[in-house]
Amino acid sequence: MEQGEKPILRSGQEVQVARYRLTCKTLPRLEDTIRIGNLFRLALMSLGPDRVPQILSGKDERGCPLQEVHQHSLFLPEDADGDSHIDHLLFYSPLPVSEEVVQSLCGLRGLCTSGSFNPRKARMCGDVSRAYDVRRWPVILEGIGTTRDIGNDTALLQTSRVWISCTPYYHPWFRKKHGKFGPIDQIRHETRLRGLPDIVSAEVLADGWHTLNHSETDADAGEQPYPFGFELVRSGHSAKERIPDRFGRYIRIMFAEPVTGPVVFGYGCHYGLGLFRPE
Repeated sequence: MEQGEKPILRSGQEVQVARYRLTCKTLPRLEDTIRIGNLFRLALMSLGPDRVPQILSGKDERGCPLQEVHQHSLFLPEDADGDSHIDHLLFYSPLPVSEEVVQSLCGLRGLCTSGSFNPRKARMCGDVSRAYDVRRWPVILEGIGTTRDIGNDTALLQTSRVWISCTPYYHPWFRKKHGKFGPIDQIRHETRLRGLPDIVSAEVLADGWHTLNHSETDADAGEQPYPFGFELVRSGHSAKERIPDRFGRYIRIMFAEPVTGPVVFGYGCHYGLGLFRPE
């Protein structure tokens, strides 16, 4: 689709994917992936009915996480031009979404943070209600439909045997004693849970633990919990949340058979961490 061309949704057309372009001058950093991904999800949820569809909330009627393996949606920030800034957003659902979700996807105009209180702004404007630093990122819908409809618009939806990390992979479970069930074991386990082809090879290209412990700076490890600079805590969640892996790694994986994207694994993968692109 040409830039600026408005996507056309045919009557009765199935929708699994929507892709947006950020139009602001100052784009968010790629390191803010999990925060932007979470804001993306919250924005879509706010546009729908009072009872948020499960495909967006990822929870059942009781408010418990869905038990099916990865049967809820992905809210993926994307750095399409490789400049380490988020310039696109990709929504993906493994199943066709309902009409009410389609309306939410078509109605999205941007992301917004609630902002933090700014005392200086309060003194200047004399109105406490306007004294918050609110950040907004306007977006334009560039494509909507199935992976076949817009798969050529982004590398994330292409098909390949070999995939390489766009954002660090953080293993989602705690390791066992003596180093067993490490990152590569866990990513292989995830592929089996999702019914994907076997991984025939996996190579760690950069490891956060090695990066942190061989840094040329004098920063104490306690002051630098995330070696690659990626945030690991979503907005509204406690910074004390127990996270199995705070170091992360970039990985190159080869499947036994071609796999069609999006390919995401590990902690925070629904919001863009552990995201892969075809090599």
